[in-house]
Amino acid sequence: MENIRTMEWLEHIRYRPAMYLLGPIGDGNSPSDGLYTILTNVLKFNIYELEAGCDVAISLDIQDNIVKLRSFGKTIPFNALCKSCAVHETGGRWGGIALNDRSYITYFGLRIANALSEHFRIISYRAGEYMSVTFSKGVLMSEDKGLTSEDDGLYIEFRPDSEMLNDYIFRMDILKDIANEISCLHKGVKINLDGVEYISHNGLLDMFNLTLNQDYRYTPIHICNEQFEIVFTHIESSEESVKSYVNEHRTKAGGTHEEAFCKGLAYALSKSFKKKISPEECSRGLLAIIKINVEEPFYMDACKHQLASPHIWYDYLGNHGPTIYDTLRYGLLKSITSNNEIFTRLQRIWA
Repeated sequence: MENIRTMEWLEHIRYRPAMYLLGPIGDGNSPSDGLYTILTNVLKFNIYELEAGCDVAISLDIQDNIVKLRSFGKTIPFNALCKSCAVHETGGRWGGIALNDRSYITYFGLRIANALSEHFRIISYRAGEYMSVTFSKGVLMSEDKGLTSEDDGLYIEFRPDSEMLNDYIFRMDILKDIANEISCLHKGVKINLDGVEYISHNGLLDMFNLTLNQDYRYTPIHICNEQFEIVFTHIESSEESVKSYVNEHRTKAGGTHEEAFCKGLAYALSKSFKKKISPEECSRGLLAIIKINVEEPFYMDACKHQLASPHIWYDYLGNHGPTIYDTLRYGLLKSITSNNEIFTRLQRIWA
């Protein structure tokens, strides 16, 4: 017992940064580098804070490796500002409120950005007043409070720690891809980067058209409800290409949701056109992007690259909702049979 040491919230993040960045630290030359994980976490934090019934607009500016974000709308109460980015809680509650997976990851992501930045400042503008807290490498340096004429919202400014992230650079081509991806995952969100506004009105369909420009066998089909969003089509190929997200987090190695989608699509096509269509047939030449919402998901790896959850939701008592497979297959079947345009497009290929 005498060899056990309790670490401060920021110590373990700075001691094992790659574990919290869900990949290599890198130097900014690869989209998978930790530098962009930090930036994405802060962007998503702003989005989730504002999404509750508000228009979301975020201005992003990067000069001399200093990142500046300004968002407008809902903001953080002053008494929670410091805690939101400087207290790591390992449980599923924050401030006495149970957090879902999205909220927990987002607040945790902000704390990771704080711990791995040599300079980190966050300001909450609220009803003609402001509160500002400044940190260095996760350590509180100063607090300030006063009156302001600024519109309600948040301002976050940080410079990643060069000691932790080596000699890094922000590449504009990678930043543009991030802005496009986030805007497509959060339909209606406006991100202004380097004077260019990124906004998606069609969600994953816009992402599909931006990234998967091929000769399709039929016009891509876009299905969206509260539980999932899917875009898919087929091309002349024996290979499949499926890009997936769980709660807006990219699952690079797929998982139960990708498997459920292929099986669910085969089921929906078989029922719709009254013929046996196997998942293997369905997968050949398949191009798809899927996003699914799962409460309390669990993964095959610490980096959350592969979903392992078989069900849509769980609670702390061990109860669970329907399987992901049932959710997708019945949702797909309903969308295909109730929409004449979708039915006709698929009928030409599968009937």
